[in-house]
Amino acid sequence: MSAPELTTTVVRSYDGKRFRPVGTEPAGIAAYRQQDTLLTGTMSPCGDLLGGSLAGFADSEGVLDFAYTMALKGGVVVAGLCRSTPAVDVDDQLHLIEHWTRLHPIQEEGVSWLVEVSAE
Repeated sequence: MSAPELTTTVVRSYDGKRFRPVGTEPAGIAAYRQQDTLLTGTMSPCGDLLGGSLAGFADSEGVLDFAYTMALKGGVVVAGLCRSTPAVDVDDQLHLIEHWTRLHPIQEEGVSWLVEVSAE
């Protein structure tokens, strides 16, 4: 998948924001909470994903550094690290550009894109 056309931006707080992967349907939702610089989040079940969580920090520009875990069908547990940079598209919709490193069960690296979804 090619990257959407994005421009970096600053995010002051992720508290209550929700994101889904770009170009994936159906897509699970990642719900973020933030208190000061502490960031936590949960991932809703979708497809092979049974659930997940993340914990880390947001810097003053809204760049996120966190560790994540995901429980998948078949008893697979995925763990890794991620750095997410906020950006906006031409419609001013918030995205996260994620540079991730999976540490378990297979080491790999990649880039993915999330887009903010409205609250229900």
